[in-house]
Amino acid sequence: MAAAVAAAVVAFWLATGPAGVDLRTPESPGSENLRDLPLGVVIGVTVGVGIFGWVVAIALERFAAARARTIWTALAAAILAVSFGPVTALDVSGAAKTWLAILHLVVAVPLIVGFWPSFTPDRARPLESPSE
Repeated sequence: MAAAVAAAVVAFWLATGPAGVDLRTPESPGSENLRDLPLGVVIGVTVGVGIFGWVVAIALERFAAARARTIWTALAAAILAVSFGPVTALDVSGAAKTWLAILHLVVAVPLIVGFWPSFTPDRARPLESPSE
């Protein structure tokens, strides 16, 4: 799954050039100076988000197995929705905002759906009850 998401992100990022889209982001949080969005940053953030999702999935399997898929989907969708906020606030073209928003979807959708199979009752580990 991780390789497929990374490949999709790289392909999407590479397509911005031929599409004539200039992906630019702030140099630092709160900065008004914009810089090109490097592919390495895109890949790094994608890997970080994937690792975070994996840790959350493990915790949900362990502590909320019966509702893990529902909680996972709601939490991931909320994080995705919040991630669009900074995109809309950027002082860049509408095309760049659209491509950045789609980039968020290219990362999020496969990760959200990709973790679903791990939330099956067969793989869930029940909490152990304390010995009396």
